[in-house]
Amino acid sequence: MRAALEFVDRNDVKIELWKMLCGEDLQQIADVNARYDAAAAQVEVLATIFNERGCTYGMYDHGSWGGEPATMVEVVKRVEVDNVGIVYNFFHGHDQLDLMPDAFRAMRPYLMSVNLNGMTPEGPKILPPGTGERDREILQMIADSGYDGPIGLIDHRPEIDAEVSLRENLAGMQKILAEIGDQHALAMYQ
Repeated sequence: MRAALEFVDRNDVKIELWKMLCGEDLQQIADVNARYDAAAAQVEVLATIFNERGCTYGMYDHGSWGGEPATMVEVVKRVEVDNVGIVYNFFHGHDQLDLMPDAFRAMRPYLMSVNLNGMTPEGPKILPPGTGERDREILQMIADSGYDGPIGLIDHRPEIDAEVSLRENLAGMQKILAEIGDQHALAMYQ
């Protein structure tokens, strides 16, 4: 973290920091309310440092209690600085698909970014968009929610060149967007 702060200071840049909410030690707190308060205090320390530099803090889902949509929403609500939001990565949300669209609606006011990939329950976690069983449903849900923030495509496939992976991801996104008829979003991916 020190290196990131030094980079920000040295270059006078305004960035988004995406960080997982550490959950192992927090999960040991039996009282759920106290657990949320402790998580919010943990986030607030770094968020305050970033806020002083004009930067933002995005809680990044990465499994366990800290990556649950309900946890991230509750923690954001309890943080007392206003530069904190949620970065929801569907790659880490395969086991949360049955919580959608309710969980997405709850996160929506706090979302800074949404990262997509192919989604097939009980299937491989790493799929290009457009090749998963639930991709169209997920993208339609996002479109229907009114979310208009950034949508990212992450390359988690080291076995192929990143450019090839990105082209496959973009082609998959174009296919899904054409299927759901989202002409505005489709124009963005042309």
